[in-house]
Amino acid sequence: MNRLIMGFALGMSAVTAMAAEQVSFSELDVNQDGAITRKEAASFAALEKTFDTADANNNGLIEPAEYPRAEPADRAPATR
Repeated sequence: MNRLIMGFALGMSAVTAMAAEQVSFSELDVNQDGAITRKEAASFAALEKTFDTADANNNGLIEPAEYPRAEPADRAPATR
């Protein structure tokens, strides 16, 4: 029984950690100008790593339409 409870607790910790990694566009757009700069992205490691991929038009900003492209590959939805 104790192992079951411990396993559940560890599993919930992992789920909580993953949920904490999901940040909305508006939370990252600190100055609320409608785009995320590299400086703003630096506060979120996962976005910093995928910034160039997300910046589809190569203007140095991640705009709302580009933000879904910033999803880390290991969490991106499967495509058919």
